[in-house]
Amino acid sequence: MLPDTTKDEIRISVAFTGYRPQKLPFGDNWDHPDAKKLRAVLYNEYDRLIRKGFRFFLTGGALGSDMMTAEVILELKKKYSKLPIYHELCLPCYGHSSKWECRDIERLERIKKQSVVTYVTDGPYCSGCMQKRNEYMVDTSAVLVAVYDGQNGGTRNTVEYAKSRRKKTVIIRPRGFIRVELFQKPEDVDQLMLAEFDDYDDGVEAVSTKRSGKSNLKI
Repeated sequence: MLPDTTKDEIRISVAFTGYRPQKLPFGDNWDHPDAKKLRAVLYNEYDRLIRKGFRFFLTGGALGSDMMTAEVILELKKKYSKLPIYHELCLPCYGHSSKWECRDIERLERIKKQSVVTYVTDGPYCSGCMQKRNEYMVDTSAVLVAVYDGQNGGTRNTVEYAKSRRKKTVIIRPRGFIRVELFQKPEDVDQLMLAEFDDYDDGVEAVSTKRSGKSNLKI
């Protein structure tokens, strides 16, 4: 965890969790119409969050919706070039992409070059490092965005962890692209109630940006 991440920085930080290709309806076919629709929904969601005053965005470096979301954030960073917007790429361990196809490794490297990179553990893959990465992102953010429709796995565990930590959560279902915004209270999560984020006060740009250049092990 970043030791000097402030409460003000957490207040304007957003974490992401979502499915890998095998759980997405279009797999890894990024030219599929549904893949393009999901990307457009994510783009609109993050554009909305930026306009609400959020400035720090965390993704986990996994294949699938993680990579798509990271690229969306970096595209929006260029759109809002006059704003202090930061992408933190949170990797679970060293070498987590070593068995990927070359095209995916190259894609991740392009994202790394435009991001603050944090290795949540300081060694190779070990049991629990993926969940530790997910919990780090939730713990240091105010909001979780999830591409999720109830399937078991790491995304579900992260949504449940955010629920236990009373974090606001935005769920985007990859089939039908329904957007559900959840309160912090368990009963609201269970009922899938819609809500609006509170507007943040003026002066959010004056928040210190220690987070922007810090990482445990920066590449």
